[in-house]
Amino acid sequence: LRGCRLHKYKVYFAIPLIAWLLIIILFSSSLAILYLTLFEVCHAKRLWLQQTYPALFLGISPLVMAFSAWCCLYFSPGASGSGHELSSQFLTTSPAHLTFQKEGVLQKYFSLRIIIVKMASSLLGVIGGSALGKEGPLVHIMTALWVLFSKRFSYFSLETALIVGSSLGFAAVFSSPFIGFIFMIENFGFKIFKKKISWHLASFTGMAIVCLLTTKFLHYHTPFPTQNLDFMHISYLVPAISIVVFTGMTGMILRYALTQGQTWMNSFTPRQKIVCPLIGGMMIMALGFYGGNDVMAISNEEMTRNLNNHGIYHFWPLLGQLVNLIVAYTIGCAGGLVYPALALGSHLGSAFSGFYPSLDGRFFCCLSMAAFLSILTRAPLTAAVIIVDITGYDPLILPLLAGSLSVNFINRVKSQPT
Repeated sequence: LRGCRLHKYKVYFAIPLIAWLLIIILFSSSLAILYLTLFEVCHAKRLWLQQTYPALFLGISPLVMAFSAWCCLYFSPGASGSGHELSSQFLTTSPAHLTFQKEGVLQKYFSLRIIIVKMASSLLGVIGGSALGKEGPLVHIMTALWVLFSKRFSYFSLETALIVGSSLGFAAVFSSPFIGFIFMIENFGFKIFKKKISWHLASFTGMAIVCLLTTKFLHYHTPFPTQNLDFMHISYLVPAISIVVFTGMTGMILRYALTQGQTWMNSFTPRQKIVCPLIGGMMIMALGFYGGNDVMAISNEEMTRNLNNHGIYHFWPLLGQLVNLIVAYTIGCAGGLVYPALALGSHLGSAFSGFYPSLDGRFFCCLSMAAFLSILTRAPLTAAVIIVDITGYDPLILPLLAGSLSVNFINRVKSQPT
């Protein structure tokens, strides 16, 4: 099988490739479904424990959060944080013809240990009350899995494995191959169309199968159905610009806080790094004690409530989730930033719409969610497509694109190169 080359355009050479491709895709889909199912189960059990035995939950929450951070700290430091940007950063800082000569870098970020530690840390964080999301770990897990497959089989290069794995992970979270395709183009550019036919088979077939299986087994549906939005009026222009600017400034401050928190954590001594997760867990426990379930974790019900009850300003959930997100990310827990960005954006949009009671506040919620997501992920096209997909209202695409691209442009102008 290692001697087969698809570029010879012989059918019997392509059969082994297609067979192994289907096996790899099915295995990837099974792992994605397993992780997403465990994530939802852990979230439900945490909610049940917090409502049924609040004292017990507040007692074990700091320890669980500390164990979530210690998993990454001692077993695999490369597993901390989100991980959805690792593939594009790795390809940007490495030559296009990169091989597996840099085993140290690959072992740190894309290995079997990474997969296990990433899943364990993310699930423990959910049980402990972390506000981090599930999309970052899944993207990192799928990318590491495809890198392992590319090391075992010679059909795919490392570059192909990084691109396909991360795109499949993003598509699996939202059960949408179109989101995975947009994410792939935005992060890796149009050079992806110059790859071999094996890459196209892997990417498009994989995204279709993964999304089909996740929709079938996880019963995916449009989380926040939004219809009949009336925003095509001149009176929406000034409020829309205001909410985009305000959300963009808030997102840039949050991104700076997350970056500085990681830098601050890395400057500690090993002994101090042992104590910091415990202190962070106690801070999150205190947030849960005063704020309840609204500040402990991100849920679809919370964002649906903000979309439907626009104009009602809840200061504590917004502040509590901001602090929770910064603390969990700083101490080194594994988790994504997409779902927290959506939740924080919905809070900001719901509060802002109270200043304009005569206008449809759902539009401001959607616009704020897209702008906040664009800032945290630096992917404006993907942010706009995600909001359209989860709301199911296609006419929103143009204003969402305008808002996302605007805040992303301001962020790139103001940010220093890293």
